[in-house]
Amino acid sequence: HGFTVPAFAVALVVKVAVDTNRAGEAFDTLARNAISMPESVLMTLLEDCFRSHDLNLARRIEKELRKDSSMSKLKGVACNALLKLHAMAGHAHAIELWREMQESSTNLSDKLCIGILERCVKGRFASLADEVVGCLRTRALMSVPVYSALLKVYISCDLADRVCDTYVEVRDSGLQLDPAICGIVSQAAAQ
Repeated sequence: HGFTVPAFAVALVVKVAVDTNRAGEAFDTLARNAISMPESVLMTLLEDCFRSHDLNLARRIEKELRKDSSMSKLKGVACNALLKLHAMAGHAHAIELWREMQESSTNLSDKLCIGILERCVKGRFASLADEVVGCLRTRALMSVPVYSALLKVYISCDLADRVCDTYVEVRDSGLQLDPAICGIVSQAAAQ
């Protein structure tokens, strides 16, 4: 107390903590002692949360990031990692993060959205998947891979009627059905 810890030292401590699976402990110690954590350090911690699926630590890091007025709206990488973590957990905060990401980014690619949909499968999170696909529809970015990912979400949520409706939508859109979509629809029909 009473002295400033250089940013490089904080970054080094966090790197060692991440490498030894003690990221949460390092974050708590730094926060408890009011040691300033640069954005890059918080991002390192957040990336570790994503790798380790640590939603609790990620939420504490999000609070810390939002304390900084320039980060009141999260930047792309932070928002993306938090969104995917919340989607995997089926946590409603994911929808807020998705909306924030839409407001702050005009460059929402189908690849990014497919990644979110893949996390929705794990979290059995159809409502977030519907929000993501709604955005892609308004931007005319629906594709066979997007439909395949959406169908997997519906299968994971036991929504056979939505699988069938989506199949009809794909067929009517003129897109070439691939074996993956046909397999997913067959799987739903069998349920």
